[in-house]
Amino acid sequence: MKANHQKEQCMVCEEYREEGIRILFSFLCRDCEKEIVDTETNEVMYDYYVKKLKQMNTSKVEL
Repeated sequence: MKANHQKEQCMVCEEYREEGIRILFSFLCRDCEKEIVDTETNEVMYDYYVKKLKQMNTSKVEL
């Protein structure tokens, strides 16, 4: 029996993907997770990823 996966929008690339991780109220696709992990601090994309990940702290909080 095949599992029914719901696509969610990645907070970094904004694509809809089935596989990834949830962090707080945000979804991070597997591709972006790998890119973030493999990015060195001196690379151009590093600041972009940091900015996107900081948005998790300001996303909706439901109490």
